[in-house]
Amino acid sequence: MRTPRLTMREFTASDFDDLLRLDSDPRVLKYINGGKSMSRTEVEATVRRVTGYYALYPGLGVWRASRRDNGDFVGWYCLKYCPPTADVEVGYRLLFDAWGKGLATEGARALVAYGFGQ
Repeated sequence: MRTPRLTMREFTASDFDDLLRLDSDPRVLKYINGGKSMSRTEVEATVRRVTGYYALYPGLGVWRASRRDNGDFVGWYCLKYCPPTADVEVGYRLLFDAWGKGLATEGARALVAYGFGQ
């Protein structure tokens, strides 16, 4: 998936270091996980859960986002099933350096278009 400034793709186990950097920043986790940075073990569990989501819920998942101009990791966007309802949540988590640039809106809009288009 692509937007004017982002490329999004499925996560793989090789993305561990990017997720660890994202989930270790207390500014990013201020309202997530009780504001506590995640441990390596917690991030490993996240990688396993995220990479398994694609097969469990085809068309939904968590996409690794990077800048199109230089390939730098900026965070992730997701379309996630919210049981027991039929609702699908649009979410994102971005590195602090990516905040305030309109990337959250840009990526979320792309996922909404994808979700309604697919």
